[in-house]
Amino acid sequence: MPYIFVDGKVRKILFKGLEENIRKIVVNNLGDDKGVIIQNISKKGAGIRSIFITGKLKRAQSNHGGFGDPFACGNGVIMIGEDSPKCQIKASHKEAIENILICKSVDTNAYSGNAYRQAYNECIASNAIVSAVTLGKIKKINTKAIGPAVIAVDVSSKIKEKQYGKKVKVTEPIVGKDNFVE
Repeated sequence: MPYIFVDGKVRKILFKGLEENIRKIVVNNLGDDKGVIIQNISKKGAGIRSIFITGKLKRAQSNHGGFGDPFACGNGVIMIGEDSPKCQIKASHKEAIENILICKSVDTNAYSGNAYRQAYNECIASNAIVSAVTLGKIKKINTKAIGPAVIAVDVSSKIKEKQYGKKVKVTEPIVGKDNFVE
């Protein structure tokens, strides 16, 4: 499935039976105070490459897949337009959150062409969150492996450094690591 667009205050988007990665999900839910749940229950490791939310995200979960671009032929994006302090992003325990930019927004006027890819690459190259990327707020990222990635969100449920290697495998670089490590 290359692309899906959902307009309005939808509560849940459920994917089932997919054998390939979902390339892009766009949800126009600006002003919805509860947020949307996006869940992929496909069994063959199909993950979600990019999610664009104008409003809040309640949960993004891929039961048997990951988030981002596992083939590193580009990068994925999880862009959450409004701070979502109850939001959880959860990948399968066998998959990773990798080659991805997680943020509140990107100033597309700052770039020509694919602004999200350029912002990701600029953040990775400079090892900093660049000014064109706006930080957001979520509760938790739940995964066994993360990175390379740009984490431009403040995560309130933090991963402690002593858990590395036990609960989460971090693959450098992680730009914005200070946003989720105590």
